[in-house]
Amino acid sequence: MKDTTNFRCQCGGALRHAHLVNFDFSGFAGIQVTLADTPGFECRKCGGKTIDGGLIKLFLALVGLEIVRQPERLNAEKARYLRKQLGLTQQQLADRMGIDRVTVTNWETGKEISPQHDFILRAFADNDLNGGLRRILKPAWVAKSMTTSSAALTSVRKEPPTSRSELHPLVVESVLNKLRSPGKSRVGF
Repeated sequence: MKDTTNFRCQCGGALRHAHLVNFDFSGFAGIQVTLADTPGFECRKCGGKTIDGGLIKLFLALVGLEIVRQPERLNAEKARYLRKQLGLTQQQLADRMGIDRVTVTNWETGKEISPQHDFILRAFADNDLNGGLRRILKPAWVAKSMTTSSAALTSVRKEPPTSRSELHPLVVESVLNKLRSPGKSRVGF
């Protein structure tokens, strides 16, 4: 593949476009996330892999929507992730939900979130994340995403997972596949 002369790795090597089969996005997201089939860059010198900085915010929003769609009740790290994607402090989220800040702190330190609070936090995140995506993506894709998220909100489990084996790291499908318009081969920006 062709070098991208404007992009350099931390080691100083030239980055080239690459197809990243499984990219560990955990460092950007702050939770365990793997991006599957993602366009990115690979360093010719050290072999390090990265993604375009301009796509990070988009990927973070998509991870948030994947969390909203998961059927199990939110755990501490996912509740904290959604709050951070909303750009709110614990106090601001508590004020927005009409609850005490200590309740939000408790969720984020491992105390079980109630089904009602889980639903409200997901609804806030779904609305805000889809609103942000609406500004940069084609409206038809966002409408489909909102429909999927809404369906997921109604199917959230009332009980948290009973075993560690029910918890899986997020694997986000190919962003290009999600953003493509039917019948087109280009990204739908």
